[in-house]
Amino acid sequence: MAPTKGNVQKAQQKAARRELQQRKAAAKEQKKKQKKGEVDCDETPIEVLLQQLEEEQRQRQINKTQAVQCEQPSPRAHASLTLVPSGDFLLFGGESFDGKKVRVFGDLFKWDMDKAEWRRLEAPEMPKARCSHQAVYHNDALYIFGGEFSTYYQFHHFKDFWKFDLKTNLWSKILVESSTQVPSPRSGHRMVVWRGLLILFGGFHDTGRDTRYYNDLYIFIFGENRWRKIEFPPHAHIPEARGGCIFIAVGDAILLHGGFAKIRDTNKRVQGKTFTDSWLLDLKPLAKGARTQTPNWEKIRNGGTPPSPRTGMCATGYKSSVIVFGGVADQDDGGTNLASVFFNDLHSFDMTKRRWYRLELKDGKKKNRKRQPCEQLEQAVGQQGLVEEQSNCENNADEEYSDGEENWKETFAYFDAKGRLVKLRLQDFSEVKQPLMPTQDDAPRRREPDNEPAVHGASLVHGNEKNADTTETLSSLSEIHSCVEAHNSAECHDTQTQPNGSPADATKIDAAPLRALETQKTPPLFSADMPLPRLHGMLCVRGSNLVLMGGIMELGSKEITLDDCWTLNLNKRDRWIRVLEGTMHEQEWQGADSDHESSNESDGDANSSSSGSSSLESDELDDGTSESDEEVPRRQGNVQRVRRRVQEEIQQLREQYDLDDPLETPAQGECLRDFFDRTRAHWIEKVSTAGNVERNSKELTREAFEAASARVSFIREPLHRIDELLRLDEDQAEEDDSPNDRHTGHALKRH
Repeated sequence: MAPTKGNVQKAQQKAARRELQQRKAAAKEQKKKQKKGEVDCDETPIEVLLQQLEEEQRQRQINKTQAVQCEQPSPRAHASLTLVPSGDFLLFGGESFDGKKVRVFGDLFKWDMDKAEWRRLEAPEMPKARCSHQAVYHNDALYIFGGEFSTYYQFHHFKDFWKFDLKTNLWSKILVESSTQVPSPRSGHRMVVWRGLLILFGGFHDTGRDTRYYNDLYIFIFGENRWRKIEFPPHAHIPEARGGCIFIAVGDAILLHGGFAKIRDTNKRVQGKTFTDSWLLDLKPLAKGARTQTPNWEKIRNGGTPPSPRTGMCATGYKSSVIVFGGVADQDDGGTNLASVFFNDLHSFDMTKRRWYRLELKDGKKKNRKRQPCEQLEQAVGQQGLVEEQSNCENNADEEYSDGEENWKETFAYFDAKGRLVKLRLQDFSEVKQPLMPTQDDAPRRREPDNEPAVHGASLVHGNEKNADTTETLSSLSEIHSCVEAHNSAECHDTQTQPNGSPADATKIDAAPLRALETQKTPPLFSADMPLPRLHGMLCVRGSNLVLMGGIMELGSKEITLDDCWTLNLNKRDRWIRVLEGTMHEQEWQGADSDHESSNESDGDANSSSSGSSSLESDELDDGTSESDEEVPRRQGNVQRVRRRVQEEIQQLREQYDLDDPLETPAQGECLRDFFDRTRAHWIEKVSTAGNVERNSKELTREAFEAASARVSFIREPLHRIDELLRLDEDQAEEDDSPNDRHTGHALKRH
């Protein structure tokens, strides 16, 4: 019996539906594998990439050292810039990110600033390409330790130690007798040189499943070619584990300030923590015996005007002070609102007075100082929140780093809900200004101080928050002299124009350079007379000049790798001088500009792929629908809520099954045999104390292996569930693509 026409149509529809489901399932599986690095030539497994690097080095046709004159290196972040006694700079390593691909560098450059010459130093043997390493100079040699090689989804930490001889231009890998004393693989650590000793602190190591931060302290004795780990007593008061902190040696002490780490909060959830504490490490005991003596940690009060809470600061030592520049602060209310504040202000810490100062550019005019208004305010409001302002009102003798106090007669001060002192300068409200980049009627408006003669530190704010509260990262409202707010969902519109050469051009970062980066054009990018706000810049002191080079800034969803260079005479401190213009305005961002654009691109792909299909296919394709402007924020909120639930479930599984214990949990990709070999002593000790029956070594080993096998079987399902949740979180992260994801995922993963 021949099939009826209706049955034929139903069969065709069923076959079409089955084919569509198979196609969507295959695409989803392909996407998951691509995220795991299993497919796609753009995401080759990192072990293969490292083997390719080794093979390329073996095939290099360089039999002798050579210094090849070249142009300025391409933009790179997380590199190292080291000043040598000749006055030249050595630039090594780093990485760049264009929105899709991560490129890691392993070349070494020498820069003669006076002659404006760059030379690439090539040698037969060189370290692997890396970033987030540390480099120091000692006795005609450059020393490099650690770092990482990364792709978009993968990274590999190093623990190799290299020396570059400046006399022979040769690299050599430093090998020590006792490998047990060598610091573990890490990134984001800090190193300094003091009296023939290399001192290393902190950092982190990410296994892909969890991240471990360190607060260990190592010294390398150059004369003996040996590492030593400093062991502190259990009751000793030492800094918490962290990475990306300030760690600068001045005299016989090291200043440690700030840093970042992921820790458990009161609800036992993993949260990022930005440190604001300061410590001094007394190195004098090491002078009596580096092999036996132990330096002393001392936690100190942040007296004066310390930097606001932030990460990504760069620092260097000068005379008896530590100078700090820039950084970024993320404000997240736990929901859908996020604002990132980038800074370009200067602070210094006087090691003798143990006080912080905010460095302003001098205008050559003396400012009036009157203590009486401060004292009256103190009597009126008591001692709450006046620690910082009392220090500012003191008549400091160090004129080089303190420009004095603002005129309190022209200032209104009050305490906010969190007990912080907020100052409002009345002259800032003498005239109502139009917003620089309006987005909505209730968007925050920019304040422009009148008659501001000096160029002050600026901040760059971006995020998806309509009214970003920046009081948590700015010590007072009067410090906001130049602030630009860029919203992910709005374009930048310049509603004000000023005559060329007017004083206002020198007091703020106008919309022209920001719009230049947003539109990928080349209008006057460098109209400002001071460096752009940034994080992870490279800072040195050459003579009496502060040298700032490179760093990272973000405009909306775009990450800009800076390669400009600025100098500031620390004796005059009157103006910044741009030495290298940089090529930031020439960079092309390959990633999505925003969530809406990414969504539209995926919508277009889905619609084009489904063209010519039946109406049934169009109904079943979820990606074929378009979103209105009102639906985008709602979708973002839903995505972030899903991600929070995913993270909560992951954390619950980790706590319920104790998966954060490396002795009880296999590492990623570790088989049962390797897991037992690594933790054999732990399991033998565990089974030996479980019963009173005497057993020989063979029986203990067998029972220990059975216990380890039972543990692996017990946690197999939770680990599988965590892998599924991580893949789901990656899918949601790609949909979200918020600045917070970029900070925790790529741009700020090396705090």
